[in-house]
Amino acid sequence: MTMNSTRKINENADLEINNKLLQQEFESTSNDVILYDSFLSLIKIINHKDNKVFLFVPEQIKVYVESNYKEYIYKCISEIYPNTKEIIFSSDNISNNNETQTLQTKINLRPDFTFDSYTKGKFNEQALLGAKTVIENLNGEITFNPLFIYASSGLGKTHLLHAIGNELIKKGKSCLYIQPNIFIRPIIENLKNKNQAGINKIIDDCSKYDCLMFDDVQEFGGKENTLNVLFVIINNHISANKQIIISADKTPTELGGFEERFITRFSGGITFKINNPSVEDIINIFKFKFDKESMDSSKFDDKTYKFLARNFSSSIRNIEGGVNKIKLFYKNDKKFRYDTDYLKSILTDIGVVSESVTPEKIVDTVCKYYGIERKKVIDKNRSQNVVKARRVSMWLIKDLFDIPFNDIGKMFSGQTHSSVIASVNYIDKHIKSDSTLSLAINKIKDNLKKIL
Repeated sequence: MTMNSTRKINENADLEINNKLLQQEFESTSNDVILYDSFLSLIKIINHKDNKVFLFVPEQIKVYVESNYKEYIYKCISEIYPNTKEIIFSSDNISNNNETQTLQTKINLRPDFTFDSYTKGKFNEQALLGAKTVIENLNGEITFNPLFIYASSGLGKTHLLHAIGNELIKKGKSCLYIQPNIFIRPIIENLKNKNQAGINKIIDDCSKYDCLMFDDVQEFGGKENTLNVLFVIINNHISANKQIIISADKTPTELGGFEERFITRFSGGITFKINNPSVEDIINIFKFKFDKESMDSSKFDDKTYKFLARNFSSSIRNIEGGVNKIKLFYKNDKKFRYDTDYLKSILTDIGVVSESVTPEKIVDTVCKYYGIERKKVIDKNRSQNVVKARRVSMWLIKDLFDIPFNDIGKMFSGQTHSSVIASVNYIDKHIKSDSTLSLAINKIKDNLKKIL
């Protein structure tokens, strides 16, 4: 090996390490998930020379980032290169990295989103199985194409996509992670300027990758001209026996704003759901994340874990927020204690759900909110408002206590297992699209937190 090639390997290794450090710096200081996911996560160090740091920034966000965040990015870069005098933004890859690293720059994968850091449980085991099958089969005949993963917001879809991409890169495959808000802009610009050559280039660029991953595909819905381009890209990829992975917040048939040809194509591979985690899952996630943060998860007792599960049941993202708050006090408070009372004292901003809350009190709180007699909700009254209150009650009981469907049915005059499932699924389906329903549930949860 020549001296030059050795130097190049060392430089590339340094860049890889420093890019990981930069992303960690962005993530720990930005305090804004949208800012990080949409902009900061796409920035990469591509060169460092004469106290100047050259940064790759995708062309479609370069002007915005440079105008609004240059000073902040400079401070973050200075943590890695203390003698930095200038940072230079570029949409071109001007480093001497090899082809694989050039592809990685374009992929914008988060290096910390791996299978090792991905929380696993019964709630996501099927989606995880599908993901690992895709990775194993990419060298031969593709089994699932597309792989379609759907779940409510905050349950780990994005993390899973990044984990797949990072694993494929390790295996020498090229992979492009696509966010709708960034992908749509150049398409709209080219369509507006009637630049068919620009559209063709986007299609050609996508065709070069072994795997394309579309996150939050529901955001493409209703954008007719963009969808025409998207369909060509997806169709070409599947026809070429290349992998397509899609995430969404609904099943293919429930997506709005997509023609039947998309629904058929999306449904043509295999679909997996990431479910809402059960109480057992949530407790295991907390244990996993505490251990990852070098905290001794065994020091928290069952009562404390049940307290955490009761108050951080809405999403993985919500759980991570709780872990970060606890970690902050663990590292900085010499009086830190592994018990429920201490956690209650530091988690005051979430408004904890008291142990005094019971399924019966949930029903009472829902009835009070809607102004309906408790007897009507418990019985089989079918008036519209009563049915709504009953569904919300069942959903909250399942959400906060993870009681079996049969047992919930017994609380409501012997409602059948399937009736309870239908009620819970109805709320799951409408809570994001129906702002009135979402507001009601949040208000009821706030009221439950006031019960002593």
